[in-house]
Amino acid sequence: MSTPSTPSFPYQRGILQTTTMSAPASTAINPGDFLYDNGSGVAYPALNYTWTSNLSTTQANYVAVGVGFSLDQRNSNDATTNGTILVCTEAGAAYFPCAALGSASDVGTFFGLAQDASSSNNLSNQLVAVCASGTLAVGKLIEYAPSGSTQVLLHTKAALPLGGLT
Repeated sequence: MSTPSTPSFPYQRGILQTTTMSAPASTAINPGDFLYDNGSGVAYPALNYTWTSNLSTTQANYVAVGVGFSLDQRNSNDATTNGTILVCTEAGAAYFPCAALGSASDVGTFFGLAQDASSSNNLSNQLVAVCASGTLAVGKLIEYAPSGSTQVLLHTKAALPLGGLT
């Protein structure tokens, strides 16, 4: 497993809808980490999500269980079983890092989780990349991003129970 993301609280705009979820013991979760429900109501960071053959397939599968992004810090030495973590589920907006954009991106462009740079078989916890459709996306661009941008302002929305972005 690769190194967890560096804590970097995403700048936010608007009112965020939040909820609390159980968090796994001894798992680092940083503000801004995208989270998914493992099927038992426990929020795991995207880096832990099971890779499936290629990036677009993994993104689509992830979106089906994504719950939003973390607003809390949880250290890997916290052995509390099912401690709670605050999760942004939808509404509002936040800046997320991205690899330098090769071309400008217009408002409405879909962004999905990028492949983790240090592992060929993991999603990144926070890094996003342009993706082909809302069924692969964790967010939609709400502010024009010129070529070379390394962060984007996204409206994020948890797929559960909504079935992805449109």
